[in-house]
Amino acid sequence: MQSKPMNIVLHSDGFNLGAFGDILPAVNKLQGEFTSDLKITGTPSTLKTEGYLKIQDAAFFLEANNLEYNASLLVNINGNELTLDSLVIANVQGTENGGKIFGSGTATLDNFNITSSSFSFNGDLKVLSETSKPASPSVYGELVIGTEGNVEIEFKEKRIFISAPVLIKAADLTFPQTQSSYQSGSENYIYKFAVDSIQLGEEGKKVDFDRLVRISESRSEDAEMPKSKTSILDYDIEVTIEEEATITYVLSKEFNQNLMAVLDGSIRVEKSGSRIETQGKLKLLEGSTLQFLKTLDAKGSIEFLSGELTNPNLDIVATYRGYYYPAEGADAGEEVPVEVRLFIKGPLKDLSKRLVSDEDNLKVYYGAQSIADNTPSPIYDASDAVMFILRDEFYRNDDQQKGNEIASVAASFAGSLVGGFLNEQFGDAIKSVQLRQVGTATVISLVGRAGDFRYEIGTSTDVYQDLSRANIKIQYPVTRKLFLRLERKESINRESTNINEMINEVGIKYIFEF
Repeated sequence: MQSKPMNIVLHSDGFNLGAFGDILPAVNKLQGEFTSDLKITGTPSTLKTEGYLKIQDAAFFLEANNLEYNASLLVNINGNELTLDSLVIANVQGTENGGKIFGSGTATLDNFNITSSSFSFNGDLKVLSETSKPASPSVYGELVIGTEGNVEIEFKEKRIFISAPVLIKAADLTFPQTQSSYQSGSENYIYKFAVDSIQLGEEGKKVDFDRLVRISESRSEDAEMPKSKTSILDYDIEVTIEEEATITYVLSKEFNQNLMAVLDGSIRVEKSGSRIETQGKLKLLEGSTLQFLKTLDAKGSIEFLSGELTNPNLDIVATYRGYYYPAEGADAGEEVPVEVRLFIKGPLKDLSKRLVSDEDNLKVYYGAQSIADNTPSPIYDASDAVMFILRDEFYRNDDQQKGNEIASVAASFAGSLVGGFLNEQFGDAIKSVQLRQVGTATVISLVGRAGDFRYEIGTSTDVYQDLSRANIKIQYPVTRKLFLRLERKESINRESTNINEMINEVGIKYIFEF
């Protein structure tokens, strides 16, 4: 049988791939044309192959991300040499931030068994979008990746090696709580859903998504179980953020605690045999926030240490800024700037625990000088810090201020609710709204972003008829470290006879790193 001669011809002229329907794994709604002219001769032990395989005008939906792609392929085989002349995978026309990946390479065959190969790929491609959420509940949002040079895949001596310099070209991703390591006190919550299987509606969609998250977690745990099997895969993957990436970590769904990180930096993961090395640091850029009772500005870094890709080390300072109006003392009747800083240090898996149990990570900075000198107040503790975040007030016993306190509390909560609603509706265009009571007037502060421009507008509701008296600050990043600032604000010259005097300032900020 092994010496019996063979003569097999595979010829196709525009075979419709749609005939396969959805029977092929990983893809759905396959379309395209398959053309071939392939001749196999020789004996089963010494096959000789010559010809080509071609796929053109192909389209399919990928099950892993629920996105549609176009594709084309041309393969030539001459004896033991297989040549991938071209491989093109592209987002369909009209896809926002879509792109194409190009591939080519060669392989050496031994009776259709690959003994060695070398393939390279380059380009960029959108791999996640909002439509990917049902297919990828463990991470969803917008993601476009590219290559910095070529991605090389080699197979020799029965091992596979991948060298992948990957660029994150655009990212706006959300990581929900799908890993048990990210949970803390919330595991004591019990959820029960009464589902109408006939009329699900919008509420049913939420239930379905929660179920998808649990299924995804279960599958990921099952996939991690067979670790004893020897791996033939080695790799060197470096992921670099090209511009900036927005990543939202859902820290506690029950307490609405989210870290929205605007990131820059790179991560490198290397595997050789059974040894895996991870290194890299991502920096939080301006615009990063932490949702903790209210919206806090965040800065710092996320560092990846060896073997801890899924549990990076955090070094973050989240800051809430407000103003206090003391009723007595040297600052009585004055507007005193106050900052509450939340210090987060340690592994990601312990973050939600630290937010609710570590009192030393909350500090109050009272007054402009203390803020500039980074000197925390010895008078106010963590409970005062939480109260100020909630109410823009510190505890005091004088009854004559109760009316203003009630108004301040109402304005503060209203600002938090309005800001959250507007951020949901308009995204970063309106990031936060802050309302605070100053005597009988209500002061509103609006913070947001339009393209690369970041703005902050603050004014009293008493001057809506004259917006020229509003405080306005506009900032533009020329580079990642150089910022231009234009600001119009009230004069701080107490000797001026013009109580409505406004001044204009132009500033340049450059970030030095040591």
